[in-house]
Amino acid sequence: MEDTDQAEKKAERLGLEVQRSVAELTRLRGRSKKTVSLLILHPFLPATEITAVMSIRPSSTLARGEAIAPGFEPEQRLKADRTHWTLKTGKYVKHDLLEAHIEWILQILEGRTPTLRQWLAEGAHLQIRVHERSFLRLNAWRLDAHLLARLAHLGVGLDILCHYQNTESEY
Repeated sequence: MEDTDQAEKKAERLGLEVQRSVAELTRLRGRSKKTVSLLILHPFLPATEITAVMSIRPSSTLARGEAIAPGFEPEQRLKADRTHWTLKTGKYVKHDLLEAHIEWILQILEGRTPTLRQWLAEGAHLQIRVHERSFLRLNAWRLDAHLLARLAHLGVGLDILCHYQNTESEY
């Protein structure tokens, strides 16, 4: 009888530890910050021409009602200089909306496929960058195979960088 009571108490204690660990992981995931951006490097085309072809002005923003995915209102920001052109989501990306942000960038690119193919032939480099500052030591991203196939079809690279924050005070 005593062994059964001890086993039940131990099981209950382990269950509580698991619940605390899950709650801590959820909290840390929520504090992680992720951005998604499109980078276009071209050997000789100035950023102003890339901006004109992409039909996005530096002040362009999506209308407040046009959400990438439910619960998120995106904002486009453009940073252009002589060396590269970047389109960045203006807010941090929630973990479960990563595919939606990549999808948003792909929709912008797919309407310009002939031009992109010409740029690639000229030596341009197209890349979607995902940068995350995370408190979790282990991160996993699941991306749909069709999404990866579309990236390959357009000739767009995917760069994922995770910067691990050891303590919350580093922020």
